[in-house]
Amino acid sequence: METRMKLPKSRGHYGEGTIYKDLRNGKTRYRWQLVAPLDPSDPSGEKRRVSKSGFKTKKEALEDLRKAQAHVKNLRAAVPSPMQFEVFANDWLDAQGSLAASTAYGYRKILRTHLLPRFKGLLLTEITPPLIEKFYVTLKKSGRKDTKDTGGPLSAKTITKIHMVLRSILEQAVEDGKLQANPCRSGRVQKQVESRLTSQAKLEVPVFTAEEMSLAFELISKEYGDYLYPLWHLIGFSGMRRGEALALRWSDIDWKNNSVSVVRAADSVTSKATKPTKTYKNRLVVLDSNTMRILKKYKADRAKLGLTFVQADSFVFGTVNNELRGPNDATAHWSRLLKKLAVDSPSLPRVTLKGLRHSHATQLLAAGVNPKIVQERLGHSNISTTLDIYSHVTPTIQQNAIEQLMNSFPTGTFASA
Repeated sequence: METRMKLPKSRGHYGEGTIYKDLRNGKTRYRWQLVAPLDPSDPSGEKRRVSKSGFKTKKEALEDLRKAQAHVKNLRAAVPSPMQFEVFANDWLDAQGSLAASTAYGYRKILRTHLLPRFKGLLLTEITPPLIEKFYVTLKKSGRKDTKDTGGPLSAKTITKIHMVLRSILEQAVEDGKLQANPCRSGRVQKQVESRLTSQAKLEVPVFTAEEMSLAFELISKEYGDYLYPLWHLIGFSGMRRGEALALRWSDIDWKNNSVSVVRAADSVTSKATKPTKTYKNRLVVLDSNTMRILKKYKADRAKLGLTFVQADSFVFGTVNNELRGPNDATAHWSRLLKKLAVDSPSLPRVTLKGLRHSHATQLLAAGVNPKIVQERLGHSNISTTLDIYSHVTPTIQQNAIEQLMNSFPTGTFASA
């Protein structure tokens, strides 16, 4: 049975802290208690009680209390965690068993390439908002580690991904009691870094206008005679994800109703493997007659390689060995086409495969198509995602909507107004 006796608090000796006597199993031990900020970097913010016990003498408790008070004064946690960031981060990553292979690979790459080189050797409690801010500034100026542009500026989109991983790691540390508060969620980081990076990242994906896509596709199909043109055309006119288009089987195409069923995606991490769609939901995408015509011709060309290439379970855009084509191979192929386009038509924007998908959505919204339809075609989990990503098209949507509204009234309705 435990009994506790509160010792008289001496303001001169203990300041804002208090020392207690604990009688446990006939042994006398001492503990201190201190009121400290929930977020060490925000002294005026929400407070919580922090304590530490197990001291044999009041003197030991007092000495440790003074250390805790010094930590608080220096905007650090009252009781520093002995856990190092590297150890905790690796444990956190190993515990993410439910992640898709590609997502886990991305997290591990961010940890290895960016987070550990900066925070390795530091305790969790030594990672403060000012340190994180300086880290992001460095990334923006010279954060690239790839061989193409080592030391160059890192894109806002990539910095945002790094921030999300760091925030998740430190959030788990808070839940596990290793940190009092997540420094990534401090006001100064969120206001000065997170919101700005997120908004910049949304504007970074170049897209084709209808005229630009028509010109690019004309060059790719006729001038270059690219054998994968049907793949690029499908993505550009359906909004399918790269992996979804590559994992399409001939049995997924409904020739009678001009549609395709999106039921799986090619895995970018595990070779020759498929995975569920990003939202774990199947969807039906209706195609235009021209796209269907291109797919029919492509099927006839594949049949010339052998009947096995056009069997129901064969991949539409399979390799010459009739196997699933890897997403990264498709991206590399598209990048080579972009280099040709840059020479032959310098005015065209450099649109990635993801940008090709976004081009379809942007063109639909600009044409006045209901955002709910766009959401369903692209496979977004909810319509807020669609509206958030394509917020730059909102003015055009509003303009189209008001024009349609005014055209619905009889001519001369407001002539006398």
